[in-house]
Amino acid sequence: MAPRKITQLNNKPQRQRRRVAAYCRVSTDAPVQLASLEQQVRAYEAMITLNPDWELVGIYTDIASGIRLKNREGYKCLLRDCKRDKIDMVIVKSMSRLGRDALELIKCIREWKSLGITLYLETERINTMTADNFTIDILAALVQSESEARSEAIKFGIRQSMRSGNVKLNHAQFLGYTKDEQGRLVIVPEEALVVRKIFELYLQGYGCRKIKRWLEEHGIKTVTGKTKWSTSTIDRMLSNEKYMGVVTK
Repeated sequence: MAPRKITQLNNKPQRQRRRVAAYCRVSTDAPVQLASLEQQVRAYEAMITLNPDWELVGIYTDIASGIRLKNREGYKCLLRDCKRDKIDMVIVKSMSRLGRDALELIKCIREWKSLGITLYLETERINTMTADNFTIDILAALVQSESEARSEAIKFGIRQSMRSGNVKLNHAQFLGYTKDEQGRLVIVPEEALVVRKIFELYLQGYGCRKIKRWLEEHGIKTVTGKTKWSTSTIDRMLSNEKYMGVVTK
């Protein structure tokens, strides 16, 4: 296969077709958000493949918060591929989808710009190769500010709900508890025995690894029905405020 022709423009080698990627992110795995993610992926695949001047590199996706990088494997893969000179242009719906940490956003965009990589923000209609740094910095700050305001509003709502006696809890995967028809927490007796045993073993001087071994040796399953326990799960249980009784109205 003959090598692609390379021309020179602004001191950066330009290929005949622009290598384009898209990044999509939703915050949770709620059905409506998963449907939105799937719709975005299909839309970007069509947009890029139908453009004769573009070559689809890939659609990078995440189901995670935009604040931290820890669980954003799609984003981290995108960053690596940009550094490896596999991408010329990245498309995202809006800057908030790319992330919500202002410093991280600014660092990423400036690094891409130095590499000659264009970031196109659809909602804002901004091309980072032509936009000035001040505009990008202000937009990144607004994204973080909006995120922080939303977070505070959610926390306020949770606190108000707790004052009314309503505790928010994912009871489907919380050993020892379920909810009744009114949404009130109720104890599951057989599961509560396991929780009490874990705390009893801990008070006897057992560490998480020893507790894990005891549970597995006695055939006690996790809340999801697994026969193998995780030490991190046990550690979280021992420090969880719902078990320790420090959640107050």
